[in-house]
Amino acid sequence: MTGSVFVRRGGSVGVAVILMGTAAVDARPSSVVDARGFEAPLNTTTAFGTGRLQGQSALVGTGGGTQSWVASPFSPTGSARVQGGVVKTGSQAVSIDRAANEDARWAVPVSGIPGPGNRFVVIDWDQRTEQTVSSAFGPYFAVEAYDDSGAALGQIGSLGVDASTGDVLFQQEGTGFLVETNQDVAFGQWHGFRLVIDFQAERYYGFFENQPVSNTGFIDAGLTRFTDADLAAIAAGGDPASQSLTGTAYVDNFIVLQTDNAGVLANAPGDYNASGQVEQGDLDLVLQNWGVDVTAFGVGGGGAGGIPAGWLNDLPEGVIDQAELDRVLQNWGSLAAPNFHGLAVPEPGTTATAMACGALALRRRRC
Repeated sequence: MTGSVFVRRGGSVGVAVILMGTAAVDARPSSVVDARGFEAPLNTTTAFGTGRLQGQSALVGTGGGTQSWVASPFSPTGSARVQGGVVKTGSQAVSIDRAANEDARWAVPVSGIPGPGNRFVVIDWDQRTEQTVSSAFGPYFAVEAYDDSGAALGQIGSLGVDASTGDVLFQQEGTGFLVETNQDVAFGQWHGFRLVIDFQAERYYGFFENQPVSNTGFIDAGLTRFTDADLAAIAAGGDPASQSLTGTAYVDNFIVLQTDNAGVLANAPGDYNASGQVEQGDLDLVLQNWGVDVTAFGVGGGGAGGIPAGWLNDLPEGVIDQAELDRVLQNWGSLAAPNFHGLAVPEPGTTATAMACGALALRRRRC
């Protein structure tokens, strides 16, 4: 068993944690971490008495192995717990509560990602954010990506929601400042999110409801590995008001994949195999996996659950059925091409402006 010590960033206060038992993952273009919708038997609402996520399991790799969720700090005042009251699909999801003056994260650590021949890491999840009524910013409920394989922890990027304003945010290359995407969530409703990490270009891309919303370089330069995707509940500003805010969000259908297929940058509806066009290959994926419950515990197809091999875009949730077939038929022949034109890419020279936007607004580039 090995461990690594790191300091998580976000807000103005770092938090230390030790991740134990980092799992080596199969290098084939497929699953890295699969929460299986936080459904049983991997997760229960009664684990540790409260359904606490820390210590419960997710599948890692393609061999059926499991790895435990860990928390930073080790015993956060805030909580992430498996519950059945608010779900996107299935019967269970995770609720995340931020406590005042505490930044907390939950992750399943892995190693050796991306494996040989793989260029991209893809993180997919559904999120529902409840509104925090405040004139301050935050909390920021997000998924953050990190590289903890070197001597110092490196942050790749993040995508998430300001619970006070509803803004969909990402973090700027070089500084980590939070930047608006000009997209907003509807509070109390589920939305789909995706991060695509390109280790060749050293850039990461954000998608909101299948549409591209951000395109920027890694927050920290020179990162070559992915070690964890964290469910984060952190302050959106360094000022005391933002630091003290509490809030709640829910996450479902969390999964991390790796691939060399650049079609993941399009993430087009119905282009399941990321070929760049909705065609016979996508239809075949649906028909060959008809009736598979992707949240079921097991490995591979034939009803064993999990995202089918080769299914990279517009990931299914629950049972593969008429809904997936309809998306193929309704988009048949459509060409899928990444379109990041017109997205606001933060300028490197905005740091001084950002620092002047308010007292200790260390992570929020907005006045």
